[in-house]
Amino acid sequence: MVTFSLRSACVIPYDDRSSRFRSAIVSLRDDVEAVVHGFSEYVNGYQRITAVRPPSDGDKALLGGSPPTRCLNRPLGIAVPFSCNNIYHQAFHAVPAFERWAAIASAAGSAVDFVPLIYATAAVGKKMSIEPRKWHAWEWSIRPFTRESSATIANRTHQLVNAPCVCYDVLHGNADAFNPIAVRSAGRLRAFRSAALVNLHAAAYPFPASVRAADSLDGSTARAQMLLWVVRRHKLRNIDNEAALAKRLEGDPVLSQRVHRLVLDELPLGTQMRLVISAWCTRARGSSSPSACKCSPRRPHTPQVHACSGLIAVHGQAMAWVMFLASDAHRTAAVEIFPQGLVNSIYEMASQALGVRYESLRAPASPGCGGGARESRLNCNVTVDVGTVLEVVRRAAEYTRTGGAG
Repeated sequence: MVTFSLRSACVIPYDDRSSRFRSAIVSLRDDVEAVVHGFSEYVNGYQRITAVRPPSDGDKALLGGSPPTRCLNRPLGIAVPFSCNNIYHQAFHAVPAFERWAAIASAAGSAVDFVPLIYATAAVGKKMSIEPRKWHAWEWSIRPFTRESSATIANRTHQLVNAPCVCYDVLHGNADAFNPIAVRSAGRLRAFRSAALVNLHAAAYPFPASVRAADSLDGSTARAQMLLWVVRRHKLRNIDNEAALAKRLEGDPVLSQRVHRLVLDELPLGTQMRLVISAWCTRARGSSSPSACKCSPRRPHTPQVHACSGLIAVHGQAMAWVMFLASDAHRTAAVEIFPQGLVNSIYEMASQALGVRYESLRAPASPGCGGGARESRLNCNVTVDVGTVLEVVRRAAEYTRTGGAG
């Protein structure tokens, strides 16, 4: 099965050779025994992710008492699949989970736990940190459910995955199939985006000074026309001659006002989301509460949130934000830079599905990249032709300048 709702069930975390904090589910009341399969974007099919079983003799010491005295006891849990600490990968899981459980979570308020249903591919403690404060894709996955801060989400998740067991009066979970880059997914992604935006607005994440400066620009260069150039500070997939490119951009009278360079991975996840997700909000008359903000991406009003109309980045996770540009509210564009020889069409397909103008360019791999295998090319730095990049970015800026749905 791929969806379950259980009365009186306990989640017992365990480690396997692939990942830590996997989940075993014990059914205390209904004596359910089942294998739970979930969709995997890695195999484009279903695989076993957990099992539900009655209590065994070995569970007696842990689950003794009513309620179990050695376990955390909570009223409601919603298990959300967590396959990878990557926003693109999590889009396959987060959207259907939100659709299925949003009403239940809203009615429960802060009484609900969001339980990471961890896949082997998450590689917690291997490829991925064991610290939930570093699970940015997890916060992204549950942001449409909750207005809690990043720190609160991380602390609650840490408590859940490190407890010997957590027992729930009711436990829901699902792992449905979803394709975030299909044309028919656009409306579902936008609903997810809008719900996240309302909660982010309530959380009031700060903006970097370089973005706040955009408020002073004249009306022809509104915040919603910002092109975000994602700068990397990692050792992999950087632009080696970035300083020369930045200098030319700063000297361009138009692009210097439109292109904002930011290191996204140095910002809180909530700040990153508010920078990218575009919608338009108006407050209820006489109210100063962020929760009174009503968002309508199809009916522009005075902008109360920051947003960008375009992304510029070397191929990587930053390009996943293209799925959340508000192409239904105004024209948006994406520019993706690849190392020469690397072919990957996922963000081009996402752009086409959502009406985002997409253009890519390829640049020679920098010296010392090594090897010709795909994995090597994926990790290459690049040396771009500055004039070519400026030409492509200028086309994107001109396209988004006119506003209106494209």
